[in-house]
Amino acid sequence: MKDKIISFFESKRNFYIVVFIALIAANFPFGFRYFAFSDDYNAYGVFSLFRENIWQDIMAYYAQYGMRPLAGLADAYIIAWFWGSMQFVLLAIVIMRFFTVVLLDKIFERSGVVWGRVAAVFFGFFPALTESSYWINASSRIATSAFLGALAAYAILKFIYNEKSKYAWLTTAIAGGLLAQGFY
Repeated sequence: MKDKIISFFESKRNFYIVVFIALIAANFPFGFRYFAFSDDYNAYGVFSLFRENIWQDIMAYYAQYGMRPLAGLADAYIIAWFWGSMQFVLLAIVIMRFFTVVLLDKIFERSGVVWGRVAAVFFGFFPALTESSYWINASSRIATSAFLGALAAYAILKFIYNEKSKYAWLTTAIAGGLLAQGFY
């Protein structure tokens, strides 16, 4: 039985399917719905009231652009538009976390890390069942930064080991790293 389980997870396809299903189950335990937390109301609920002049009324007045500038812009101009249907934002976060696991798995495999797949799963599920996985106000920053950081690391490996498109991979690595800093 143990050998069947191990051989099942040796297949990348099976491994990725199980990881995706587990991420969906961990983040949508009550079905495809989202119950907003108080900070979600403070951020996205308020942004939805000031849609006409978000920059002037909120971003500039409260200097929201000073810390985590990309997160503030994404909150005001992207996530707030989904107020009332935040389960779609949570689904996007779950998909980013899934691709973070995929990228980390590829990074660890290329680097020869023996327990890389286990490490990728722990990293991808680390915030599971905490405020930073379900609570959109926190997880939008954490999941986006983790994804962009994993993308930057993957791009660095592709730059080092790939003969083609070296500068495209280098540009992706630099952009991913800088964008990750703008979110967290």
